[in-house]
Amino acid sequence: MCSTCEGVLPADHPEAFTPERAHLIMAHGYCSCRADDVVPAQADSPPAVDSLSIAAS
Repeated sequence: MCSTCEGVLPADHPEAFTPERAHLIMAHGYCSCRADDVVPAQADSPPAVDSLSIAAS
């Protein structure tokens, strides 16, 4: 938890994704202080799939 905004900090490893963490995120949201520190997705990563456009086709 962030000591400034009390939001949930970004996970460092896959094992951090637990039901307890999900509950904290739902209750407190993500840390808004570190938004500038988040590294954007790589340009060569696959694009997100829009499930609505798939269902419409």
